[in-house]
Amino acid sequence: MTLRWNILAITDAIAFAVAFVVLGVGLCACSEKPGGELSEPEIGEVVVATDYNYASVSCSVSEASAVSECGVVLLQDGAQVAAVDGTWSSELEFVAEFDGLSGGETYSAVAFVGNGKARVESASVSFSIPVYPIEIGDYLPKYQGVVYDMTADSLSLISLDEIKYIPWEESKAWCESYLDGSWYMPSIEELATVHDNIVAVNNGMAAAGVDSIFMGNECYWSSTEYEELYAYRYHFNDGMVYYYGMDEAKTSNMNRCRAVKKVVR
Repeated sequence: MTLRWNILAITDAIAFAVAFVVLGVGLCACSEKPGGELSEPEIGEVVVATDYNYASVSCSVSEASAVSECGVVLLQDGAQVAAVDGTWSSELEFVAEFDGLSGGETYSAVAFVGNGKARVESASVSFSIPVYPIEIGDYLPKYQGVVYDMTADSLSLISLDEIKYIPWEESKAWCESYLDGSWYMPSIEELATVHDNIVAVNNGMAAAGVDSIFMGNECYWSSTEYEELYAYRYHFNDGMVYYYGMDEAKTSNMNRCRAVKKVVR
C-alpha cells in the first residue's frame, strides 16, 4: 500500500511539474505577444518631397514595434518602376528615397508596412518631378552643394561646409569622406572656376543659409601638388595662386578647404 501511494504521489508530482512548465511557457508568450498575435500596424499620411531627379517619400505608422518590414513602391502608368526599403527617420516615421527620376514625369508612390503576417498599403500618392533650368549658383538640397560650373552632361558642385587650419593630407582625407564619399579635394583649376563665379556661388551659399567662401587674407587648399612637399593653394581675395614657401607646405595649417563633386545630368 505504501508503495502504491508513493507511485501515485510521484505521478501527481510529475503531472504538476509538466502543467507548471506549460503554464510558464504560456505566460512568457503572453507577455511578449498579447493574445499570441502582433497587433496590425496602421499606416498614416504619405508625404512626398521632390528635387532635381529625386523624390523622398515619408510615411507615418501607428505602432513601429509591430512592423518588421516597411518601404515604398514607385509606379508609373500603373507599372512598378522601383521599390525601396524604408529607413526610420523617427520613432513612428520611415522614409524611402528615389534617385535618377526623369524631370517632367509623373509617378505614384505606395507605402507599405508588414508584421510578418499581414501587409498594409497606403493609398497611392501621385507627384511630378519638376523641370527647371539649373544655373551656376543654384543651391541643390538633394546634393547639399552649390553649382559652380556646368556642361550639357554634368554639374559641378562645391560643398556647403568647409574646414580650416589643418594640414593638406588631413584636408584631402576630409574631402574624400565628406557626406556620401563621392566628393573630393578640388584641383587648382577647379578652384579658379569657382573664383570666376564667386558672386553667384556665394549667393547660393546664402540661399542655403551657410557662410560664403571666405574672401579675406587666407587661401584654400587644392589637390594639385608642386614637387613632393608642396601643394597649390588659391587665394579668393585676389585670385592668386601660391605654391612655394614654408607657409604653403603640405604641413601648413594656415589654409581652408572645401570639397567638390560632379553629378551626371
